[in-house]
Amino acid sequence: KQWYQRRVRGKMASANTRQVTQFDPKKLRHLKQYHSALGSAIAAFLGVGAGALGIYWYYETKVKPVAAFYRGYDPELEWKKLLESGLLKTVDKDGNKLDNT
Repeated sequence: KQWYQRRVRGKMASANTRQVTQFDPKKLRHLKQYHSALGSAIAAFLGVGAGALGIYWYYETKVKPVAAFYRGYDPELEWKKLLESGLLKTVDKDGNKLDNT
């Protein structure tokens, strides 16, 4: 015979009988410890995984592009381009300060 158990007001009862039995505390005393330890382990694993994915995403989207930009960046060439463009209002094309007062 197969026995199916169901909860009836905090007690276990088989499906075929109406006899209600109490939980045995000796058998269940470590159940909360097991479930809390398992939940903590799963939470720690998922937290570390999410943190690793976040760090990887940040490195790929933020750090690598900035490093690639500065790898080929020449500040002297950039300064010459700005001087020649005429955008700078405080210096002339030779780099001499202008008196804007």
